[in-house]
Amino acid sequence: IAYNVPGRTGSNIAADTILALAKDFPNIKAIKEAYGRISAKL
Repeated sequence: IAYNVPGRTGSNIAADTILALAKDFPNIKAIKEAYGRISAKL
């Protein structure tokens, strides 16, 4: 699971980065999104 928690890390994982990670690491099966805003888009 890739975990995007910008409130703790100070940065948001961009959609392009998530796609690249998923391509390079096929064991990533899910993304935990903890952005905190329902209206936020990847």
